[in-house]
Amino acid sequence: MKKIILLLVLCSIMTGCSNLKGESSETSSQISESSVEENIDNIASNDNTGSNSQTSESSVEESIDNTESSDPVELPKIDEIETPKPITPIEFDNEREDHTVEEAAEILGKYDNFNITDGFTASVPKHIEHMDEFTERNLCLKAKEEMTPEEKYIDFVGAYKYLFSNRELHEDSLFYVGDFDENADINDPFNGIKPFYENIDSYANGSIAKDSLGYFWYNDAFNSNFEPNDGEIPVSLTVGSPFGTNLCYFNRSVSQHWAGKSEGSEFYLPSVDFSCIARYSPDSDKVYKLLDKEISVKDAVIFFENYINSMPSFYPVTLNIHVNKVEVYRLDNEHYGYYFYISNIYDRIPYDYSAEGVSTVSGDLLGYGGGAFMVKSDEVDSAFGINRTSEISDNVRHTDCISFEKAAELASKKLTEHVKFDVPEVSLVYGKESVAGTADTSTVKPYYKFTLFNPNDNMYYICYQSAINEDSFKMATVSDLGEPEIYE
Repeated sequence: MKKIILLLVLCSIMTGCSNLKGESSETSSQISESSVEENIDNIASNDNTGSNSQTSESSVEESIDNTESSDPVELPKIDEIETPKPITPIEFDNEREDHTVEEAAEILGKYDNFNITDGFTASVPKHIEHMDEFTERNLCLKAKEEMTPEEKYIDFVGAYKYLFSNRELHEDSLFYVGDFDENADINDPFNGIKPFYENIDSYANGSIAKDSLGYFWYNDAFNSNFEPNDGEIPVSLTVGSPFGTNLCYFNRSVSQHWAGKSEGSEFYLPSVDFSCIARYSPDSDKVYKLLDKEISVKDAVIFFENYINSMPSFYPVTLNIHVNKVEVYRLDNEHYGYYFYISNIYDRIPYDYSAEGVSTVSGDLLGYGGGAFMVKSDEVDSAFGINRTSEISDNVRHTDCISFEKAAELASKKLTEHVKFDVPEVSLVYGKESVAGTADTSTVKPYYKFTLFNPNDNMYYICYQSAINEDSFKMATVSDLGEPEIYE
């Protein structure tokens, strides 16, 4: 239950739909479970007045959706909304050939302040046709302006039917997070939450303010009337329209049910219930048994990427989802689960990702913190951070880019010569920097990313050498990358 509260707090922080910076920390609410249950009952019994009673009629008229009309709008019935079809994942046309791990290690080995560690991995090009720099705008805020209430509702129900095709949508499990009561307790995580179908007419006719957070929140665990059919367990789905923008989580709760914990947490991290035993690169042939059968890390990654990148989207898809690293969690003495660190990938270059504990020392690069968990070979149990609908503009293409050999030389010169850094990983990534004065726009540029460990202070450092500008070099510190990497 505390994890559910954590999500609500997180979602309120993400009102502007700006990019996630690293993975969510485990900052939990201080509200007790009993008080949560009392609030749930209060939510379910609230009438349609909600926080709108605190807003003057004139201010509402200024902020309501432009789609409001004098004629009542009637939303379609659930069974009238079709399940959307999967799409074809993007095939990027950018010729790329990577260095082998041995070649990359040999290049770094030329410099006295680099020490190649056991399990070293590399994803850097020997040849790549081009790299781009561009402006990226997340479509969350744009969609809030452009999509009608009916479109948002159809989009959500379609997403639910696509993800949970074998179960009904329980009406009492669907809530809408909209206008907030300014006079309510600022720490009340239930402020603005309304049972959707009790307020469906107000929603359909545009009384939800345009500048409210405005997202659908489905959670069987918050439905006091939930009665499972044929062994159903509570599931959850959070969507800030349209489906596929940053504010999008789902959880089938199979792993939580297996752990004997409360199901239905949207923002789920397996480290809460299980122990991590190993970490692997996405192309590892190592095999573990999940709840249904054995599957290799590599094959699980292939299934996951195809599944996520085939999901339908209201807006045209411009990005794919990419797995950067895989952690293995022990469910019991026989079964395991795969947790994926994910980020976007554009034109065969993945976006940077970062784990917890990252703090920027130089520059303003944003770490991306999506994740997903698989405990069955043919099903994704939970996922968050699966945005694929960004708007890309001002694209500048570079064909004469800095090579990895040159990047290694530049990085070595800019680091102190008095420390011999262990190097567990190097890669080519797209880094993002927020555009000043905006909540949804970033500039994106290519960087060579060097993950380093300083044995003198026991700290990890991440260095970013621009792949298009020799003078651009940034650094971040990482307090902890977890246990030593185990790669195959």
